[in-house]
Amino acid sequence: MKRNHPDSIARVNTEDNKALENLRLSGSQSKFNSLSQRNLDDSEAKRHTKIHKIEIEYAKEDVEALKTDWGSFMLDGTTFEDFDTFTLCRGREVISKTMVEVHLTEEWAYSSPSHDILVKIIGAEKSGENIFKISDTKGLMIIDPYLLIAPTTISGMHSCERKSVIKNFFATQVGSSLPLLIGNSMHELFQYLLMNMSGTISESLPYVTAMFRSKVLPNYFETLALLNLSIPGFMQQVTPYIKVIYEWFKNYMPKPYGEGKELKIAKGAKLLEVLDIEESIHLPELGLKGKIDATIKVIDDKGKEHLSALELKTGKTDSNVAHVTQANMYAMMLKELTKQDIFPSQLLYLKNGSTKVTKPDEYIQGVIIRWRNELARFMKLGDDIILPEILSDPNLCSYCEVSQVCAIQNRFESKKEDKSEEGNAYKKTSDYLNLKLSTVTDQDLAYFQRWKSLVLMEWSEATKQGGISTLLTLTPEERFAKKTCLNNVKLVAFKLVDNGSELTLETSVFDTEIRRKWTQNSYVYVSSLTKAAVCSGSIIVADANITIKCRSTLNRSLIIGEEYHIDMVESNTFFQNNLMGIGKLMEGTESAKKLRSVIIQDTYSEPVVVEEKASLKAVDHLNTLQKEAVELSFKCEQYHLIRGLPGAGKTTVIAALINRYVAAGKNVLLVCYTNSAVDNCLEKVKKRNGVNDYVIEDDDIVRLGQVNSAKFGKAYCITQKISRQISNERKVSEARRIYEKSKLVLSTTSTVPTHMLFGVHKIFDVCIVDEASLCIEANLLMPLLNANSFVLVGDERQLQPLVQSEVAEKMGMNVSLFERLVKRGKGLTSLNHQFRMNREICKLPSKHFYKMEMICANEDVENAVIKCKRWEKKECDSKLHPKLCMKLLSHEMCDSLLFVNWDSSQSSVDHSPDLKKENILKDELVKAEIDLKVKEEIDLKVKKEIDLKVKEEIDSSVKDEIPCVRMTKTIGRANQINKGEADACVEMVKLYIKSDVRFADMAIITPFREQVSLIHAKIVAIPYVDCELEDSSKVEVSTIDQFQGRDKSIIIFSTVFNSKFSPTCKLVENPRRLNVALTRAKHKLIIIGSLDCLKKLTLFGKVLEDVTNVINYKTIY
Repeated sequence: MKRNHPDSIARVNTEDNKALENLRLSGSQSKFNSLSQRNLDDSEAKRHTKIHKIEIEYAKEDVEALKTDWGSFMLDGTTFEDFDTFTLCRGREVISKTMVEVHLTEEWAYSSPSHDILVKIIGAEKSGENIFKISDTKGLMIIDPYLLIAPTTISGMHSCERKSVIKNFFATQVGSSLPLLIGNSMHELFQYLLMNMSGTISESLPYVTAMFRSKVLPNYFETLALLNLSIPGFMQQVTPYIKVIYEWFKNYMPKPYGEGKELKIAKGAKLLEVLDIEESIHLPELGLKGKIDATIKVIDDKGKEHLSALELKTGKTDSNVAHVTQANMYAMMLKELTKQDIFPSQLLYLKNGSTKVTKPDEYIQGVIIRWRNELARFMKLGDDIILPEILSDPNLCSYCEVSQVCAIQNRFESKKEDKSEEGNAYKKTSDYLNLKLSTVTDQDLAYFQRWKSLVLMEWSEATKQGGISTLLTLTPEERFAKKTCLNNVKLVAFKLVDNGSELTLETSVFDTEIRRKWTQNSYVYVSSLTKAAVCSGSIIVADANITIKCRSTLNRSLIIGEEYHIDMVESNTFFQNNLMGIGKLMEGTESAKKLRSVIIQDTYSEPVVVEEKASLKAVDHLNTLQKEAVELSFKCEQYHLIRGLPGAGKTTVIAALINRYVAAGKNVLLVCYTNSAVDNCLEKVKKRNGVNDYVIEDDDIVRLGQVNSAKFGKAYCITQKISRQISNERKVSEARRIYEKSKLVLSTTSTVPTHMLFGVHKIFDVCIVDEASLCIEANLLMPLLNANSFVLVGDERQLQPLVQSEVAEKMGMNVSLFERLVKRGKGLTSLNHQFRMNREICKLPSKHFYKMEMICANEDVENAVIKCKRWEKKECDSKLHPKLCMKLLSHEMCDSLLFVNWDSSQSSVDHSPDLKKENILKDELVKAEIDLKVKEEIDLKVKKEIDLKVKEEIDSSVKDEIPCVRMTKTIGRANQINKGEADACVEMVKLYIKSDVRFADMAIITPFREQVSLIHAKIVAIPYVDCELEDSSKVEVSTIDQFQGRDKSIIIFSTVFNSKFSPTCKLVENPRRLNVALTRAKHKLIIIGSLDCLKKLTLFGKVLEDVTNVINYKTIY
């Protein structure tokens, strides 16, 4: 029998030591323990996540000795059953596999999780054999403990739990305000002073003020400029806060830095030292994650040391239940992390210096965890979002930043339950929310629902593959096998820098190829051997060792000489920003309504006639089609599409279009999918094509994003632009002037949702998107909402957006907005004159992918051939057959496209290029041959690397077999490495090096990362003397996907595919990927593969029918 839930009473402690019972937060019905069961019941089957596998690794000899800690244990396979006075939880303890019963009594009895969910039990009272009891003051149950929730999210439930859940999924527009600026800058000042302690701090308020002006304020010049604030005016606002900070340091810091007065945190307590600043804690023991402003060590009147959380607040100083709840959770986290007794946390209000001390008793800890558990029920990733009920009073809704999403979700919920009926408790709020949807049609709502589901499905799949939870659920070795972790690396250097610190970790112990993925600007997490995600930041140096720039300054978990793990994980921010774009599209602003009419309702306005002769000089250097693309784009009222075939000069057209707009007095937002594309476009904009070209002034250009992310565009970042000014006041005024005057703003698609400029900047006249065919539609919404019209540039016949979820892909998530609009057939210009490939290479993709529309732009392009030494047999000591060498170095047009037939089942010494042998070797011989080659020709590191790559695919019964058996046992991945083709690629590179071809003029591409790794390892191992004293690592080896948009004089394409292992191959057979592979070479394209195998593929077989220059060949050893 299900019981009615009583009022849930939460209580808090304060420094005034008032009775807990007198400080109950609410006498009304609890919102926190009676969330909408109706919403959950509707999709319970979809919402709960099964625990498929819990792996506990331990040595065989220790199995009998393994004991469960019954003070803290996990249960899986759980069921929940209601009784009159308690709820019975049954489950299997994950270590001993013992069936356990847990009786949830008192307020815990009203917990009703879904079945078959992982739970953690802490401190339960044992009441029988494998029977435990949890009551209000004894024990905790954490539902789905690896779903970590922030204390700020949980404390937000005091105002509106529905808002807390929505903000977990939907990011909010990044902007700024004076209160936010004060809060951020004061936190930074406090933390800077903690890191740079001196007696001067406590002796002089002017000194602290000077530190703020010189060390902290420069980080906020851009914000001050965008908020139109002056430094004197801002200093007037923050002076009271600075004085409070000075007084706190003077009173409480230990001598000689301060007077060492007693803290109000406990009787006789004094501050010993500050251990950590913004300590990052990920704690599955409580299902919580968060950052503590300052972790301090104090000593009480009995001489006992404790760790405590110090939280800084710059807002309201009156009683704030949310602040107290947050501080209570930090006390709980430190207790669990350090296994100490619970110790109070302190809130310090920097506005007036008041403090509040809070220490949660057992009852409050239970209340907080129950709130956390109820939130967890709504925060599971799936294909939809289920929300708590709306508020009964709409007063708070009027200034809620997620009210539009709330209104849409309420509309969907109202279809199941009519909230507009008289007498309904939620009628007022429902009516208010419905008013917000007055301009939103059913078609718009369907679009919202579809794209919300797609993004959620993709987010869910990405999280399974490599979310931050994997730091907790997988071992470092397992993460290394997934290529997302560099494990057990030593911290060799740590230094403080502006705005954070730099960590250098010794990664040189790993092979060069393993380190290739860990590139500059990659965002990574650093974990200690005992604590996950102790800090995070971007890689700023990726060499033999890796250097990471982190925001953390003082970090008690970072110790020189200790070992750590570096992990790449999927960022939630990308998906939250995509969902924000979908939500913003539904708003009632003019830009949102206009964009909805285009991308949802299929409206299109023909270009208008514009008479502006003066700006036409910006297109003088273009050909006829390019000029047409620029002019039609310039005249469009809504949108225009520019389809640029490979090598057709898309970037040149973008640069001309930008010049055209700016010359006409318009302002332009240019966004690209990657930082390199942003730099390429900017470089082209600034390049003069003739004496009459219009070139935008440097003052009119702003490049958004981190300086480290830009190369050519670094000088156009705002911090670089204002660095020449001497005084702080001049720097702020210069930043303001630049933003107001700017005509061209450049950004990546991911920067737009996170940059404060778009919260205050006026709408741009046009948004131009390069690489539009690579972008998920939802990822473009935020940039497009910031412009009156847009121009998309791409090629829908090349690679699509990458989607990991097979379900989302089948539902069309991988169809870009560019491709979708192209199919409508409106506002499209195709650039089919290509400036890259000679005629022999061009004819293949033109026939198979572009219906013979792609043609060479001029005779120079059409007739261009390779530039290198001609082949001389007497000078050549290559292992390659003489006939192949002659073809590779041939200057004849007919030899620009070669297919080298490598039959990977044979490896005999054979000088005859025309002899074609049958595949008569048995599997055992192939295995032995592979094993022999691995032992003889690959050094130990590469061999270990290959073993690791195939390890995860091997059946457990053959784990101790030799490498050749492992390779043949690999199902579905054996086709991803082809050693023979790799050897052929290396020999070709050697031949070209000796024939005066520069490393920078050639590249090797392949569909598979494993083949990239193998080839790269062999390339870097080329003897220095064979490289003509150059660095062989400069030869680029890349996947096809990574090489889109690039070209080289010579491209070697290793296909890898062998039908012996699989009848087909999606990567090789994908028409878009094959198109990219065949259109990267300017003068020589060499395809290496098995002719017999590739002919079995439908598309590749048709392509090969048109390749006449085929050489049947083996490498010779």
